[in-house]
Amino acid sequence: MRAKHFIQMAVVMMVVVGLGLGTAHAATISMFEGYPLSPGLAPASNSDLINAGQSTLSSIVLTTGTVVLGSFDKLNDGDYWGGITSDPARWETYDACFGPSDGAIVTVALNTTASPLGYDIDSIVTTTASGGDGDIRRGQKFDLWYSLVGTPDTFVHVTGDSGATVNRPGGSVVSQTTITGDSPIATGVAKLQFQFHYCDGTHENVYREIDVFGAAVPEPSTLVLLATGLLGLLCYAWRKRK
Repeated sequence: MRAKHFIQMAVVMMVVVGLGLGTAHAATISMFEGYPLSPGLAPASNSDLINAGQSTLSSIVLTTGTVVLGSFDKLNDGDYWGGITSDPARWETYDACFGPSDGAIVTVALNTTASPLGYDIDSIVTTTASGGDGDIRRGQKFDLWYSLVGTPDTFVHVTGDSGATVNRPGGSVVSQTTITGDSPIATGVAKLQFQFHYCDGTHENVYREIDVFGAAVPEPSTLVLLATGLLGLLCYAWRKRK
């Protein structure tokens, strides 16, 4: 009976470990509105998971749609304003931004060769900015999708605001939205997709940066590997005693 009890405990432990992979959590959306360099504005990150040049990024591709304003490579370059962080003229020139067409889809593939179990996605920060009072282009409206390492081409939608994952018109010059969850937004992630929409149905939104924060899912620990071996030995001993 003791061997059987150990077997049951080992099975429970492995099931609990296994449930940690590929799970999703409800998203929470928050928005900050203000001006550049104000205390509430988080700086653009040049070390997040999808920043250009990071080893955690495999590729970032404009899968569907076109670039209406600015350049696609500004979406993850770790800089809001093209190197001139306090110049309001950068809001109007649009040369340091990414303005996607309505319905445009950006697909981000994370480096699953380096992390075979995928990535925990803890938070996603998106920043838009455009000059002029009441400019609808600084709002944010997009849907977020993710896929897991076992099914990298099957995407799951992340729910948040009504009408889209993020649906915030924006009222100030800068709008910064943060997506979080009760724990990671999702774990075991292989790819992310962003589908952009016009807030008012007419005007493109002016995205300055998208930052994705998280970490690689760690490989099974030595303890788990030992538990697996122990389970095998216990099974053998139990069957032999029968």
